Amino acid sequence: MLGNPILHQNMSLTSSPTESSGSSDTIEGNIPSKSIDYPIWSILTGLSVYWMIQVVLRMTLDLRDLPGSASTLSVLYATQKARGSDAAAYVFNWCRFWLDVDLNTAIWLTSTVSGTAMIVGLIATAGSIWGKEAGCWAGILGACWPLSQQMGLLVGLDTLAIGSMWLSLGLLSIGLHSGWLGLVFLPLAGWMLPLALDVKSIAIPSLATLSVILLPSGKQDKWKPWLVGLIATLIFASTLSGTDDHRVVLPDINWLTIQHGWHRLQDLPRRGLPEGMFQSLIWIGGLLSIGTFAHQTWVHKLYQHPFSKGRILAWLRLGSPIVVCLATGVGLCITAAGLGELSRPRYLVGLGMGLLLPIAACLSLLQTRWSRIFGTVISLNLLLNTWGFFGQWGQVRHRMLGGEPPALPTAPSLWSSKYLRYPILTIRDLTMMGALDFQDAWSTMPDSEGIAVPRLRDDRHRNLQAYAAINGQSILILDPGKCCAGTPV
Repeated sequence: MLGNPILHQNMSLTSSPTESSGSSDTIEGNIPSKSIDYPIWSILTGLSVYWMIQVVLRMTLDLRDLPGSASTLSVLYATQKARGSDAAAYVFNWCRFWLDVDLNTAIWLTSTVSGTAMIVGLIATAGSIWGKEAGCWAGILGACWPLSQQMGLLVGLDTLAIGSMWLSLGLLSIGLHSGWLGLVFLPLAGWMLPLALDVKSIAIPSLATLSVILLPSGKQDKWKPWLVGLIATLIFASTLSGTDDHRVVLPDINWLTIQHGWHRLQDLPRRGLPEGMFQSLIWIGGLLSIGTFAHQTWVHKLYQHPFSKGRILAWLRLGSPIVVCLATGVGLCITAAGLGELSRPRYLVGLGMGLLLPIAACLSLLQTRWSRIFGTVISLNLLLNTWGFFGQWGQVRHRMLGGEPPALPTAPSLWSSKYLRYPILTIRDLTMMGALDFQDAWSTMPDSEGIAVPRLRDDRHRNLQAYAAINGQSILILDPGKCCAGTPV
């Protein structure tokens, strides 16, 4: 039986059994998009990678000194051994009260959750604007970046400020780019964003990422709710006022400032601090953004009828990686110029996370084969840099602090050699000499009534007070002024 020849002819006109399911297509008003639908769980890949690396680092590095900027002061506030309070101490005590855990566990949870919040915010921002594949790549790139892993290990305000800031930006992005239902996230983002800014001024430069969040995502059905959400966000922002406790000096914004900041970024590897990879990420994101924009414009012939509604939205979607790359690059230069000699990679980490967004966006716009090739190469390079950085970071910390030697194997020389000149100065910013010696002294003399130490320069004795409070030991600060005045110590 041969069947109906007309039916066979009609079927051949509407479908083809050899048609590829991975080809690029144009949907939603001539907006380039892939026809592959990535599952929702794929955007959680970055979180799994981040947690696995965190587990490896915590198992191979001796972190008993609680590394972090003024971390022990937050611990003292939490133990009520010093007057005052800050956001980190508040979170420590919140975890102790509501989760019924000890102080050590509360400190570990706060650092890990704050680092995770950075990756969640990065995934939410990329996924809501460019789609699930962009969110997946953003999570993987963020998890493999050395500074995001370092933030997950540090104790105190830095990690809390960056984590809450990026989580706020992610919620704001979801609220603006997820249709009418997404608007319910705007009040939560409006509540968290001012809190993140008040934690520490290190989070302020991350606001440059708003340059892409406040742009439409390029989806026609999301245009009206985006406009309503944008107006509501701007009205709310107009009611906010700055605080006086942020020690931020904004330099004059001109070409000389940007040029000076670029030289500051170049100086970081020369000073032995290449872990941020800021210039490399700017070049990679810029070249990918420009190349993807030119290629997609030519392939989809967006130069034809450029002022139609669908084409305008397509231009915005393809141009948004260029916008965020320029905004974060210029923002980094201005921040580095303002910091001057105090420039450190950890001061630039919040804005540096934004450099991963244009890379993830371009990977989602490329054909599947090329996106996997470029994405794998970039992610693997970031991962190997993380390996090389923490291998040397652990060695420098061991030479300075003592304690257990790092059990992390040596990375390949191509990546580990970049960190051989890592300065001890940055370690001193995050901890103090002799910290682990005191930890070992308490553990080897459990029957002692405590330890007496003289008052140290820059109030460094408060670090020892914090370690004593965590270990449940007594510590006596010998104050020469009180001794000489005849006051009992």
